[in-house]
Amino acid sequence: MKEKHLFILVLFLFMSVQIRATALSCDIIYIDGEEWYLMAKPLTFDHQLRDRIDDFLPENRCRTTADPMGYTVFWEVVDDYLYLLRIEACVYDKATKQDSTLVYSADDLKPIIGSYYQNGRICARWVSTEKDIAVGQGDMIWWSTALFYRNMEAERLLKIEQGKVTQSPTYHNYWREGMSLKEIQEIACRRFPWREYPEYRGHKLHFSMKDFQVDSIGRVVDFEVYMIRDNTAKQEIKDTTRYRSLAESYKEVLKAIYPWSIAYCNGKYFALQDRTSPLIRWNMTVFEKEDTLKHRVKNELDF
Repeated sequence: MKEKHLFILVLFLFMSVQIRATALSCDIIYIDGEEWYLMAKPLTFDHQLRDRIDDFLPENRCRTTADPMGYTVFWEVVDDYLYLLRIEACVYDKATKQDSTLVYSADDLKPIIGSYYQNGRICARWVSTEKDIAVGQGDMIWWSTALFYRNMEAERLLKIEQGKVTQSPTYHNYWREGMSLKEIQEIACRRFPWREYPEYRGHKLHFSMKDFQVDSIGRVVDFEVYMIRDNTAKQEIKDTTRYRSLAESYKEVLKAIYPWSIAYCNGKYFALQDRTSPLIRWNMTVFEKEDTLKHRVKNELDF
C-alpha cells in the first residue's frame, strides 16, 4: 500500500512538472456576442467544485499536457456577470479507437453545481480575482511554453469580484521586429569604451541584466545590471566604484543601439528575446573583437 501511495505521489509530481512547463489550452468566453479565448481556468478557483466536476465527468477523457483536465469550459458575460454555459469533454473509446465530444449543459451540471445554479443558469460567484484575467482574440504577439504566458492581438483584462465583472479595458497589442540579440552583442563589443578600462583590455566581461525598459521605437530606456563577471580572470568584479562605472558605460552602449525587437501589450512596451520569450533576464559577454584589434594595430603602424 505504501508503495502504491509513493508511486501516485511520484506520478503527481511528474505531471505537475510537465504542466508547469507546458502552454495550457484556453477556455472559451463570449462577451457582447463575440468569442474570446479565456487565458485562465476559473473552474479551478473553487477546488471543491473542481473536484466534483472531475468525479462527475467520464474517466476516459482525452488528457494532454496542454489540457490536463480533459475538458473545455464555455463561459459568457451577461449584464456584467460571469456565467458557466457548458462543458465539453473529449473522450476516447478504446474499442473503436476514436475520440468524441460530450456536451454538458447547465441543467446537466445542476446536481453537482450546488447553489451556483439558479433559474437555469450557473453564475460563477466563486470567481474573484487578485490579478486580472486576460481574454484574447487574433494572432499571438508572443507566447511561451508555460501555462498562460502569452499575449494576443486584441485583449481585454477582466477584473472579477464574486462573479461580477467590474472592469474590462480593451487593448490592441502588436510586436515590432528589430535587431537580433546577436547583432546587438556584435555592436556592443565594438562600441564598448575599452580605453577607459585598460585593466580589462583583452578580457571578456559578462554582464547579467534584468528589468528592461524600452520605448515605442525599440530603444532601451533603462535596465539593471545585477552582476558583472570577468570571465577571463574567472571572478566577479566586486570593486564598487569600478562596478558602477562599468555598468553605466555598458548601459550607455546598449541605449545607443536600436531598434530592438519589442512588443506592445496591454499598455506597456517590453523587449523580446524572440517571439516565444520576452527579455526578462539577459546575460551578455562583451570582449574586444579580433578584427577591431587588428584594425587599430594597422592604424597605429600607418601613423
